[in-house]
Amino acid sequence: MDVDAALTYLQDIGMVSPGDVIGAKTLCDVADVQDETVRLAVALALWRARTGHVLVDLAHLPTTFVDREGTVKPLPRELWPDDLDAWVQRVRDEQKLSGEDSPLVVAGSWVYLQRLYRAEQAVVTQLAARLRDDQGTHGTVLDDPLAWKPGLTPKAGFDLTGIMHQLFAPAPGYEDRGVDQAQLAAVQAIVNKRFTVISGGPGTGKTATVAKALSLVLTGFTGSGPNGAPVIKVAAFTGKAAARAKEALSTSADAIDVHHADLGLDTNGIRAIEPMTIARLIGMGWGITTQPKVNADNPIDADLIVIDEVSMVSLSDLHAVLAGTHPRTHVVLVGDHNQLPSIDAGQVMADLTGGAAAAGADDAIITLQTNYRSEQHINHLAAAVLAGDGVAMWDQLDVMSPQETAAFFDELRHPDGIGRCAFVETDLHGPLTKERVGVGLAEYMIDQRRQVRDFVLAGDIPGALAANTNAVVLAVHQRGYGSRAYWNQAMDRWFHELPLHRIPDDWVGRPVMVTANDRHIDVVNGDIGIVVRAGAQPQVALDGRWTSTGDADLIDLHRLRSLETVHAMTVHKSQGSEYGTVVVLLPTSPSPLMTRELLYTAITRAKKHVVIVGSREVLDAGIRTKNQRATGLNEGLQAALSLR
Repeated sequence: MDVDAALTYLQDIGMVSPGDVIGAKTLCDVADVQDETVRLAVALALWRARTGHVLVDLAHLPTTFVDREGTVKPLPRELWPDDLDAWVQRVRDEQKLSGEDSPLVVAGSWVYLQRLYRAEQAVVTQLAARLRDDQGTHGTVLDDPLAWKPGLTPKAGFDLTGIMHQLFAPAPGYEDRGVDQAQLAAVQAIVNKRFTVISGGPGTGKTATVAKALSLVLTGFTGSGPNGAPVIKVAAFTGKAAARAKEALSTSADAIDVHHADLGLDTNGIRAIEPMTIARLIGMGWGITTQPKVNADNPIDADLIVIDEVSMVSLSDLHAVLAGTHPRTHVVLVGDHNQLPSIDAGQVMADLTGGAAAAGADDAIITLQTNYRSEQHINHLAAAVLAGDGVAMWDQLDVMSPQETAAFFDELRHPDGIGRCAFVETDLHGPLTKERVGVGLAEYMIDQRRQVRDFVLAGDIPGALAANTNAVVLAVHQRGYGSRAYWNQAMDRWFHELPLHRIPDDWVGRPVMVTANDRHIDVVNGDIGIVVRAGAQPQVALDGRWTSTGDADLIDLHRLRSLETVHAMTVHKSQGSEYGTVVVLLPTSPSPLMTRELLYTAITRAKKHVVIVGSREVLDAGIRTKNQRATGLNEGLQAALSLR
């Protein structure tokens, strides 16, 4: 086969990148590989790792692709060698390329990059040891009798069981449901086990459960801190998610005070916790080295670590956290395994709940299912999508034409109005106009942008940041008809038709997103903010960044080296956020990117209203398509835990 022609074609359609092709050639040249089909396999391994997969399965390669206009098209079969088994064997035989300590690892028909294989194997080993409750060894820390020894020890006389059951008495209004046994099991696991996973959808009480566990730990346990106080650290992938964790924990602490003041639990300790980014937790380096500062010999100083929004966490991030965590430290992972996986390689939340639970570790893998929120219309829609139940999904949606959106969005403007789930049936194949998406929808989003800018011009930055979460447009595709890029272009055009907003400093009031990690100023890809006027230079106020005095922690615009306008964002980038109204733009034709997990993630970003825009055919196809990522973590955990 003509490998150069195949790689050129794959580049032309935007599937592999020039970097994938150049990287494959460099690795093959260094390893003196003569077989051109091996170079193709290396390019595919690099492509897969770049697009969220941990490995490439050469026996099950894609048969379609999404072109630059967002259309799904078939891939020519002649792109791949005819004999796939022989192809895998040729890659395996190149020992300089796939031998020990080489760039690749071949396992069956799976081809890994070495770094991802090692990360996956290390995570399997570390989690299997924790789930087996095997203390094992962890570098030199345990060999030194004077070494710092974290861990949680119950205080004498503390009635943990009795207080725990009082703490989990049914909430007011839910007495008929009895004790939430899943939440109770989660707290028992947090205080007793070195590793716990808590998964659940919005409103199932994940944060409230964690807060109750923390109140018990702070009140009834000793740790490694001053005067024997437990040291607790909370982290999330983005600063925005960390800020939300802070707010949610404080709210949950207030609820404990209101409903369980007689128990005398330490809730002030919960409020004193300052959640941080995972990068800060592990001391991610920058400059000459990008390696984390923490490791087996220099572990994270904590008796208990909580990682929130774990669906956003990549395999490499989880590996870094576990590799830098003392074996006696309790680790709690919190998230929703039904959401989209991280942007980077891996789907750790889904793999953990699948692999560990299948191997019989259910007591450490807790799924919360009872929903305590009032937005049942959103819960029912999300449940129908997850189940792939088209009939139930359409029962939850008010269907309308673009012409009918004006009256609908007038109702949504009333703050006391009931929550709604709607579908605007339209053809998005073409330039986005107000008439195509509905004048009512377009004007509603323009009003949201105007409110944000008015707050900025009035000098009310907290008000602007709050208003920026009132409504959001989420897209499936980055480019093409019905994409994020098309909505951004349309909004700029519509917004600047308003004479009131034709001011010289066009950036002021503009919503922006950070698109590259920068450890110098502790920002990560996906952070959302607004450009504001403060002093001589434009500044950016990022959601979730506040000073000790409660003011917005501003960053000079020129210091953020990678920003983009975000009138709309992809569903992936919305993870860890909540918005009053969520508008979902569907692609113009069924797409492998359009999955039920993506739709579920988009729907559950909404606090009150969901509006889906596009064609029935695409929506129906989307809920029939499940997210597929190639990883070995699920199978690895099952195999490791089956040896217990």
